[in-house]
Amino acid sequence: MAHTAHDDHIHTHNFNSQAHTYNERHAIGIQMLTEQLRARVDSIGFPANKTARLLDYACGTGVVSHALAPFVGSIVGIDISENMLSEYAKRAEQEDVEMRGYHGNLTGDDEAPATFASDLFFNFDIVAVGLGFHHFHNPTLAAQRLATRLKTGGKLLIIDNVSEDNGFSHESAEKLFKDAGVAQDFVFSVVDQELQIGRGPTPMMQRVFIAWGSKA
Repeated sequence: MAHTAHDDHIHTHNFNSQAHTYNERHAIGIQMLTEQLRARVDSIGFPANKTARLLDYACGTGVVSHALAPFVGSIVGIDISENMLSEYAKRAEQEDVEMRGYHGNLTGDDEAPATFASDLFFNFDIVAVGLGFHHFHNPTLAAQRLATRLKTGGKLLIIDNVSEDNGFSHESAEKLFKDAGVAQDFVFSVVDQELQIGRGPTPMMQRVFIAWGSKA
């Protein structure tokens, strides 16, 4: 099924409205994800000496970028929400790494957006998507598009919900990686503690996984 401009409009509106309070509202969950990602850095296999180039797609306010900044040499963030990118820019000022955000879409109707045609947007060591894949209208197409941005041997890294309805199982995630050609040394790691979404007396709790695989 084709991705539609209407889908993008809805997502953009929702994320624009959440951007200014996102980090505060999800502070507990963000801290947990940061710790869980950093605990897996050695297993994922980042290049030594902080030389890795990271693409943080659907980067939002920069949760994944912040978590992985100590282990990479440069970061490119891309998002469809301009307000989220404004928050991303604020976070970038606080990081000790080159970190730049760009407005755009790699998974829509335009197979090869001119905005992202330069070498800056290719040959990444890591392409990461934090809690974004369950929002994508066509996750398989998204994975295939993102795989083209990786260098040979580069890794696709995703964090998402453990769910058949609004996320992925081990089997469906592995198929996603295989269909994109990034399933070499595939790992599907379920996070032990649930992710807290929001604050208040009864926040939502969600099981999440961290998965990665290499481009052959």
